[in-house]
Amino acid sequence: TTKDNFTIAIFSGMRSSDFLTNLDISNFKEGYIQITTQKTKSRVVVPVHKQVEFVLKKYHGMLPPKQTNADFNKHIKTLCQLCDIDNVMRGKVFDSKKKRKVLGNYPKYKMVTAHSLRRSFCSNMRGKISDDSLCKIMGWSTDKLISLYDKNSKLSHANNLLNVWNKE
Repeated sequence: TTKDNFTIAIFSGMRSSDFLTNLDISNFKEGYIQITTQKTKSRVVVPVHKQVEFVLKKYHGMLPPKQTNADFNKHIKTLCQLCDIDNVMRGKVFDSKKKRKVLGNYPKYKMVTAHSLRRSFCSNMRGKISDDSLCKIMGWSTDKLISLYDKNSKLSHANNLLNVWNKE
C-alpha cells in the first residue's frame, strides 16, 4: 500500500492531504488527474504517468487503500531504508522525547516524508517543463516557491549547463 501511494505521489506532485485523503478514482478523467487541492482550493490537472496507470491496474481500476499521513510517513521510512537510501545527510528528524525536530546528521531514509515526494517531483521536473507549467501543476499562483522546492544541488545545475555546452 505504501509503495503504491508513494508511486502516485512521486508522479503527481500532490500534497499528502490530496493523494492520501482527497484523491478519488473519479478524479481520473481521460488520462489526467483533475483535482481541487484541499489546502489552496486550486484546480490542478496532472497527466497520469504510466507507473500510476500500473498501480490502478494492480487494484482493478481503483486506488490503493488510504493511509493516514502518520502511517504513510512511518512506512515510507522503512521502504526507503529497504531501498538503501541511507547516505548520511544534514537535516532534521523528529525527537519524540523532545517533541520537536532536531538538527543533525542522519541517514536519508529517516528524513523522508510524504512532503519529500512533492519536493522531489519539483526537482525532477524543473528544467524539463517550463516553470509556469510546473507552477500550474503544483497549484502555485507564483513561481517563488519553485526555488524553495527545487532541491537540485549546485553541482547538478552546473552539470545541466555542461550538458548544454557539450551539445553545442
